[in-house]
Amino acid sequence: TAYVNKYEKIKEKNNEKKKQSPKPPPPFDLKKKYNVIIRPNRYNFRVQYRALELLDKVGTKYIFPTKSLPKVEAVNNFNLEIINEHICENPEQLQAVRRIVNGANPYAPYIIVGPPGTGKTTTIVEAILQIYIHEPNSRILITTSSNSACDTVALKLCEYFENNQKLIEISEKRNGYDLNSKPQIPQNILRVYSISWIKRFGFKNINPLLKRNANFCDADFESPSVEVLKKYSIIAVTLCTVGRLRTGINGNWPFTHIFIDEAGATTEVESLVAITSVNTNKCRVILSGDTKQLGPVVMSKVASKCGLKHSLMERLQACDYYKVEKDGTYDDGAQTRLRRNYRSHPNILQLFNHLYYNDELIAEVEMGKSLRCNHLHIGYYIIIIIDPRHVRT
Repeated sequence: TAYVNKYEKIKEKNNEKKKQSPKPPPPFDLKKKYNVIIRPNRYNFRVQYRALELLDKVGTKYIFPTKSLPKVEAVNNFNLEIINEHICENPEQLQAVRRIVNGANPYAPYIIVGPPGTGKTTTIVEAILQIYIHEPNSRILITTSSNSACDTVALKLCEYFENNQKLIEISEKRNGYDLNSKPQIPQNILRVYSISWIKRFGFKNINPLLKRNANFCDADFESPSVEVLKKYSIIAVTLCTVGRLRTGINGNWPFTHIFIDEAGATTEVESLVAITSVNTNKCRVILSGDTKQLGPVVMSKVASKCGLKHSLMERLQACDYYKVEKDGTYDDGAQTRLRRNYRSHPNILQLFNHLYYNDELIAEVEMGKSLRCNHLHIGYYIIIIIDPRHVRT
C-alpha cells in the first residue's frame, strides 16, 4: 500500500499568510514504475561522527590504556555512609563503591562487570549517592543507549531522594528555603527525555515519580538549557540526547563523573558521545555492564565485520590493563567483577555459570523467597534454557 501526503501551499501577501485550499494528491498510475527513496534519520550517526571528530590525543590515550599505566592505590581514610545496608554484606559491591568515591581511575575508564542478578544497578546507584553525599560540588551524568535502562537507574535514585531521611536533610540544606521557610524545589536529579520519545510514547507511560523529576511542566515538554542543566547534581539522559544537548556548546560539560550503564550493549562510538563531551583529566568515567549478554545491535553486516558490533567495554576488557589472572585475581584499581548472584536458583545459576562465567559466580539467592514449582497450579512445566549471550537475562 502506498500513501501520498497531502500538502498545503502558504502564500505571503502584505505580510499576511493565506492558506490555499489543499490540492488532492495525484493518483498512482499502476502501469508506471516508481522509484522509492527511503531516507532514515541520520541524526544518531551524525552525533557519533562528531564524537570521533572531538576525540583528541588525551581522549585517545584514555580509551586505549596500556599496561605501563601507574597502579591506582586504594584510599581508605574516609567513612562511607552507606544508604543500602545490603552493600556492606557484599565485598565486591563495597569495593566498587569505595573505588568510585575515591575518585575511580584517572588514567582509563573504571569498569564494573555485572553478570545477571549480581546487583550491578544497586552498586552504581549506591556509588552515585555516596558521591552526592561526600562531594557537594559534584556533577554526575548517568547515560545509556536506551530509555528503559536510563529509567531504571533514575527511578531508584528518585525513590531514595523521596524516602531516605538523610538524603532529604542534605537536599533541603543544599537547595535552601523560600521566603515562607518552605524547602525549595529540589534540584538533585533531572531525567531528561527527548521530544521524539515523548511524541512516540507520550506522558502516560512514564512513572509518576520520574515525571516529577523530568523536563516537563504541566504535561508540556521543555528542552532544558545548559544553564538549567548545570543547576542539577545528577542528570539522567540517553547517549543520543547527550549529543543533542551538546550541540552548539563550546568547550566541555562540567561533569565530574559519567556512568555509562549497559555499556556492554552500547557501540564504542555511542560511548564516545559521552566521553568526548568532558575533560577526562577532570572527569571519571565508569562503565557498567556485561559483555556475556546481548551486545550492540548492529543490523549492517558490513559494519559488524568492521568492528562496530563490539562495545568499548568489550574491547577494553581484552586489554592487558584489565587482564584477569588464571586464579581469578585482577587489579581492583581498574575494575570490579561482581560475583554474588541474588536472582537465580543455584541449579539454574550452575548452568550459565559453567558455560559462560568460568564458575566464578556464587549463589546467594534467598531460597525462602524463590518461586517453587509445586506452588504453580498448571498441568505442564516447560523449562526454557536461555543463552545469555543473545538474550538479556
